[in-house]
Amino acid sequence: MTFGELLVRSLDDFTLRVLLGAGALSLALQAALGGGGEAGGWVEGAAILAAVAVVALVTAANDFQKEQQFRALSELSSAADVRTPPYPTQPHDPARRAGRRRVRRAGGGV
Repeated sequence: MTFGELLVRSLDDFTLRVLLGAGALSLALQAALGGGGEAGGWVEGAAILAAVAVVALVTAANDFQKEQQFRALSELSSAADVRTPPYPTQPHDPARRAGRRRVRRAGGGV
């Protein structure tokens, strides 16, 4: 995935959508009503939108970095010849004991 796709995907979060709406509504109301003489009334809406932008960018950057690391690791593992043994390799595995005798349990059962 590209960084832009990850950025759009990070904005699918419900909380971020609510904050985007709140920031846009705050800016729209400030522009429409004039804020009653208040000079810096637009700051609240802009701060909300800036916070959403920071969260979305950081989330997308983290996801992008994780995806790159995963690609590198999968290329490395596909290049290596990885084989697993067909049997357990623990030296003290009870199933591999000679004779495989049954052990009586405390209740008299086998």
